[in-house]
Amino acid sequence: MQLLLFLLRYQQRSVIKLARCITTTSATDITALSAINDFFSYIVLVCGSDRSIQVFDMNKGTVASALPDAHSRAVHCITQNKGSMFSTQAPDSYNLFLTSAVTDGVKIWDLRSLRCVRRYENHLNRCHPCSSAISPCGRFIASGSEDNCAYVYDIRSSRYLHRLQKHSDTVLSVTFNPATPEVRTCLYLLSLSFLLRVKCLKAKTRDRGEKRCQSVVSVHKIASPLKFYFKSFNKDVYLT
Repeated sequence: MQLLLFLLRYQQRSVIKLARCITTTSATDITALSAINDFFSYIVLVCGSDRSIQVFDMNKGTVASALPDAHSRAVHCITQNKGSMFSTQAPDSYNLFLTSAVTDGVKIWDLRSLRCVRRYENHLNRCHPCSSAISPCGRFIASGSEDNCAYVYDIRSSRYLHRLQKHSDTVLSVTFNPATPEVRTCLYLLSLSFLLRVKCLKAKTRDRGEKRCQSVVSVHKIASPLKFYFKSFNKDVYLT
């Protein structure tokens, strides 16, 4: 009885129903999608396997604009600038978004013109889907890399500011802390482990080598000059 009451507490009571179905302009598989939920926004960005980027207007339920051949390969990560409640940005900076593709680096786009503003290619990305992120203040970009590092770029320059090392494997995912100057990274760790399997009936054992995948999350305090930059402009960047 107690177990039943415990399970009923976590039973899903919400109802999900289809509100609208919107089709893409080209028959392609969706490889990445971005929609901001932190504030009201009717813009949804969709990337397809044909290397295109499509902008959906959810008010009208149509494709507002499309950009063909955005990268040399299909986009695996798209990130909009959603800011943070702890920081302030210029209104025009919310029109920027990032895309990442294997062997083609990171590109930053302007939603108003759908043109590539800048490229960031100092990190290594040849086979894994390494993601990218925009800082809450809108002035920095972080990207994962296959050389066991994470890179922090100045959004106004293609050169990286910091190279966060001491990772044991490829950095797949990066994100900024919305309140403090920290970058969190997630790794894809591939290790060879030997598992001991025991047969209960025959009391026989055997060793078997298997590959095991696990995620490792680490947090990096951003050192100077980036940390000093946040502190110097505390009133304009972080309001705490």
